[in-house]
Amino acid sequence: MTPHLFLDVDGVLNHFGRCGQGLETDKCELLREIVAATGCHIVLSSTWRKQGDACGRIVRLLDGIGATFAGCTPVLDCRQPSGLWTAVTRGQEIAAWLEVHPEVTRCVIVDDDEDMAPLRAHLVLTNSFEGLTPAHAAKIIQRLTTPLP
Repeated sequence: MTPHLFLDVDGVLNHFGRCGQGLETDKCELLREIVAATGCHIVLSSTWRKQGDACGRIVRLLDGIGATFAGCTPVLDCRQPSGLWTAVTRGQEIAAWLEVHPEVTRCVIVDDDEDMAPLRAHLVLTNSFEGLTPAHAAKIIQRLTTPLP
């Protein structure tokens, strides 16, 4: 079964101070190396999935690096009858995506936020001031290619 990588953008493919401004070439190259080494499919879990132009930019990036785009996690935030919004964690949104895709048995989440409660063991946590580093990439590759017990 093909491994999947749940991808955040801000704090991963760019770093604090560049968030929302664009993608950094060195971090995109690391993502290309991860895809080349693992054959993983990418699921966009970033808030970038909520903005059509930003999501389109990521899809074009993934196409350019030879990655398979497997879709986006669902947006589960909702407005209550009182008018207040209820937000859920990114981990809950990823868990909802996995529930609909039981064929996915191996995954890694790369994010600069720790709100992965039900899936914390799958998280490779980046520092939002650095973004994706070669050490993170090596850890992701190892987790996606090491045989399951």
